[in-house]
Amino acid sequence: MSYRILVLFFLAGLAISTFNHNQEFIFSGDLNLDGMAAEITPTGSVKPINAITLKTGQVFYTLPFQFKNSSTGAVHSFSTSFVFSINIPFPFVFKDGISLVISPSKSLPEYMPTHYTQLSNDTKQENISQNIFSIKLGESLTFSRGYEEIDNHVGININGVALIKYSPLGYFTDMNGGFKKLEVTTGETMQVWVEYDGREKELNVTLSPTNVPKPSRPLLSTALDLSQLIFENMYVGISVNDSASFSSHHILGWNFKMNGLAQDFDRSQLAKFAPIEASFRAFRNCACFAELFRNCSWGDEVIIESNRSLGGGIRAA
Repeated sequence: MSYRILVLFFLAGLAISTFNHNQEFIFSGDLNLDGMAAEITPTGSVKPINAITLKTGQVFYTLPFQFKNSSTGAVHSFSTSFVFSINIPFPFVFKDGISLVISPSKSLPEYMPTHYTQLSNDTKQENISQNIFSIKLGESLTFSRGYEEIDNHVGININGVALIKYSPLGYFTDMNGGFKKLEVTTGETMQVWVEYDGREKELNVTLSPTNVPKPSRPLLSTALDLSQLIFENMYVGISVNDSASFSSHHILGWNFKMNGLAQDFDRSQLAKFAPIEASFRAFRNCACFAELFRNCSWGDEVIIESNRSLGGGIRAA
C-alpha cells in the first residue's frame, strides 16, 4: 500500500486569519488538503500537525467553540462558509469529496465510511458515541441497505454512517427558481454556506459557484435539534477522504461565527487556483491501475513497480 508524504502547500502572504471573543474567525489563503493535517491558529499561521503520511486530509481551527448554553444545554446559532476547489481529472478514479466537520476532538479517523444508513425518526441518538457531525459534498453516495447510489450529493450525517438528509448537488437560481446541477470535482471554484438557527432548530446548506451570488433559496433545509448530537465545546474542521494520487483539494477561504452570520469574503481577493492537468503518461498508468483492480479478485497480491516519472509498470502476482 502506498502512502503520500505529508504536504502543506501554503502561499505566503495570502493567509489572513482573525479571531475575537465573540467566537468567530475568517481565513483566506490557499491550503492544499491532500495528505495534510493542519490547524489554523488565531495569529493567522497554519501549523502542520503530526508530520506523518496520510491518505486523507484535514484542517481544524485550533481552539474549540462553545456550541451550547452551559446552563440550559440549548445549542447556539452558528454560521460558517468556505470556498473550495476540487480537481480530479481522471473519470475512473474514485471521487469522494469534502466535508465540514464539527467534532469533539481535532483527530478524525483516517478512513471515513463510504456506506450510509438512513437515520430514521426512531433512531436512538444517544447510541451515536463519536458525535462527529458533518456536512459532506461528494461524488458518490451509497446506502448499505440496497446499495442505492447517487452520483452527486450533499449530505448531513453523523459519524459518516448515519445519514439525516441528502440532496443532489446544485443551486436554485434567483431569476426563475430553476435548479442547476453542479459537479464538485471539475476544478471549478465554489462556495458553500452552512447556517444553523438554534431557536428554530433548523439547518440550511447553500451552494453556488463563486461567479454566482449566494442563492436566496438553500439547497438543503431541514429541521434538526443538535442538542443530542454535539457537546458543549466542539472543534470545527474541513476534511477530505479522497486518496487518489491525482486529486487536488484546495481551500481558498473559510469563516465561522457563533451567534450570528459569518463575515463574507471579498471574492476578488481570494487566491486563484489553477486545476491540475492530466498528462498522457499519468493517464496511461492510472488507467492500467484501474484495469488491474477490475480484473483482480480479493486476495490477489498487487505489486507496483514505479518511478518518479510515472514510467513504471503494474502487475499482479
